[in-house]
Amino acid sequence: MHFEHSEKVKDLQKRVSAFMDEYIYPNEKRYQAEIQDDNRWQPTGVVEELKNKAKTSGLWNLFLPESEYGAGL
Repeated sequence: MHFEHSEKVKDLQKRVSAFMDEYIYPNEKRYQAEIQDDNRWQPTGVVEELKNKAKTSGLWNLFLPESEYGAGL
């Protein structure tokens, strides 16, 4: 059996990878600092900021059924 990702998945892989490089990895230290300062079980400022960027980029809730809320993965 030969398995290959669809073009949709290949596109999402590229977009997620670029998002990680641009926004997530550079903010890891900030996230660690924020969870040490506050209650670690509450959303941090950086997560809330990046969540909005991910939503705008169509990279939020990728696991939800394909709709305005998810990508159907």
